[in-house]
Amino acid sequence: MSKVKLLGLFTIVLLASICLSLGSSAVPAINTEKAVYAPQATMPPVSLLQALQDSEPTTTPEPTEKPTPTPKPEPTTKPNLKFACQSSSANSLKLEITGMLSYNNSAIPGAQVYIRSSTDGGDNWENFALEQTRADGSFTTTWIPKTTGNYMLCAHWAGNDTLRWMNTTLNLALTSDSENNIFCASSNSTITRLRYDPASQTLSFNTNGTQNSESINIFIPKTLVNDVQTLQVKIDGKTVAFSNKAQNDIWIITCIADQGEHTLTVQMPLLEFMNPVSNPWPTITIIIIAMIAIIAIATIIRRRRRTAASVAAILKQNRQ
Repeated sequence: MSKVKLLGLFTIVLLASICLSLGSSAVPAINTEKAVYAPQATMPPVSLLQALQDSEPTTTPEPTEKPTPTPKPEPTTKPNLKFACQSSSANSLKLEITGMLSYNNSAIPGAQVYIRSSTDGGDNWENFALEQTRADGSFTTTWIPKTTGNYMLCAHWAGNDTLRWMNTTLNLALTSDSENNIFCASSNSTITRLRYDPASQTLSFNTNGTQNSESINIFIPKTLVNDVQTLQVKIDGKTVAFSNKAQNDIWIITCIADQGEHTLTVQMPLLEFMNPVSNPWPTITIIIIAMIAIIAIATIIRRRRRTAASVAAILKQNRQ
């Protein structure tokens, strides 16, 4: 009987403890104390996070479109660039090139001017000189082409902040004869077919100008022309006036041609053909003829004197 009572008491206690356990899980316990924030032990301090963020490299994203720079406006004011070419010797291809760079009648000093040449009408250029303008805007250089023929020369200035770049072109033709005399013609007009005929003592060439009253310079050796006023210059068969200047051993002949195509000839007189320097054979022939004539005259005079002496002797004997 006691064992039954103990078993019943154990059962009651077990049921009571189960009920208490169920009650505590259904109703949470309320904590009346203030909650205190405690950082987790694994979280680094704020200063360490800031240092890590500062150590990371920052990259600036590239712009999708590059900005287009504003182009600098090119000056439109044009300077004045002039240059000329002339032969410096009657027996050499050496040429002297002179020029002037200015604006509004004021010189442009210290400017770099390129001088170039072309043998194919301007399709390809070759620089052969770079000259700096003097205080008066002038520049000078020399050039020796490889051979005779037709050339185009160009003077080029790149410009500055206020004046635009400038090109000036010049046409040039060179030829020679069997005596190595150099003939030259230069102009803004196109020059073609420059040739010299020694039989007729004629220099001729064709021009084609795009502007009215274009100047043409012709260079003739003095050895072929003693008196420059004896020259006859014709354009399309009509005699035209010309100016002249002596320089070293050449004559510089200048005439004016109108716009368009023209044929220009320079006729040298026959008297110049007998110049002993340019062609000695005519002079030698004349000297021989003169000597023969003098000998013949002397012979005739001597014979007449002998005849006169014989007649005088005969008359004297007859008187005796």
